[in-house]
Amino acid sequence: MDRDSIDYLKSEALKGDKDASFKVGMCYLHGDKVQQDFSEANKWFVQSAHQGHDQAQFWLGDCYFHGKMVEQSYDEALRWFKLAVKNGNLDATYCLGSIYANGNGVEKNATLSVQYFQVAAHRGDLDSQYSLGYCYYHGEGVEKDYEEAKKWFGFAAEKGDPGSIFWLGHMYYTGEGEEKNLERAASFFHYAAVHGHPKAQVRLGVCFSNGEGVEVNHEKAAEFYRLAAEQDYEQGQYVLAMCYANGVGVDHDLRESFVWFLLAQRAFGNDDTFMRNFMMVENALNEEQKREAIKEASIRSSEIRAKSELKNSGYQLY
Repeated sequence: MDRDSIDYLKSEALKGDKDASFKVGMCYLHGDKVQQDFSEANKWFVQSAHQGHDQAQFWLGDCYFHGKMVEQSYDEALRWFKLAVKNGNLDATYCLGSIYANGNGVEKNATLSVQYFQVAAHRGDLDSQYSLGYCYYHGEGVEKDYEEAKKWFGFAAEKGDPGSIFWLGHMYYTGEGEEKNLERAASFFHYAAVHGHPKAQVRLGVCFSNGEGVEVNHEKAAEFYRLAAEQDYEQGQYVLAMCYANGVGVDHDLRESFVWFLLAQRAFGNDDTFMRNFMMVENALNEEQKREAIKEASIRSSEIRAKSELKNSGYQLY
C-alpha cells in the first residue's frame, strides 16, 4: 500500500501512530487526497493531540483561540497550548507568552509572559525573540534594559523580522541604547516599511517629510503614509488626512481628507489637536460632500479591516 495514501495513513493512525493521525487531519483540512471536511479534520487532530502529538495540540489550541472549526474558548486554548508546551512545542510556548502579555482569557501576567518568551527565544523562535526584545525595551515583565532589547531584536532582525528591524531603527532614531544616527534609522525604517510594517511606514514618511536621514520628499512621505493607512493604522490615516487637507505630497482634496479623518477618529477620540483639524475640514465641506465622504469611509473601513483581520494572528505585541 502506498505509504502516502489516505488509506495507509488512516490504518496507521488507528494503530496509534500520532504522526499519521495528524497527517490525516491535515489532508481533510486542505482537501489533499480527500474532499475537504473541517469536521473530519478536527476529529483526527483531536485523536493525534490525545496521543501526545505536540503540533496537533498546538493546532487545537490555535483553533480554540480563534474559534476555527470549534466554538471559541480561551480556556480550551490554554489547556491545549500548555500540553503542547510540555511536549516542547515552540509555537505554543510563544502563544502562551502572548496570551499572558495581552490578557486573552486570563489575567495579564507580564512576568509569566516573559518566562515563556525566554524559553522559546533561547531555542531560536523568531516571534519570541522579537517579543522578548519588546519586553526589555518597554520594561514589561522585566526591568527596562536597552542592551538586552537590542540583543534580542538583533537576533530576530538577522532573520529578517520587520518588527525587530523597526525597533532597532527606532533606537537609532531616539538614541536609546545606541548613538543617534538618523541615516541608519531611516535605512532600518525603509526595510521594515517595504516589508509591510505600518509603524515603520509612518516613521519613514515622517523622515521624508522632515528630511531626517533622507532628503525631503513629500510625495514619498504620502506614499508611505498611505501604505500604513490602508493597513488600518490610525496614525497613518491621520497624517494622510492632513496631507490631503494641506495639499502636501498629494493634490489638495478636502473630501478625501475627511474620509481619512473619519477612519482615524476612533483612535484619537476627543484629542484637542485632532478634533481641531477634523472640524476645520468638516466645516469646509457642504452637506452633500459630507454625506458622500461618510458613505465612502464606511465602505473603505470594511475593506481595510477585512484585509487587516486576515493578516493579524491575534498574538502579536507591538
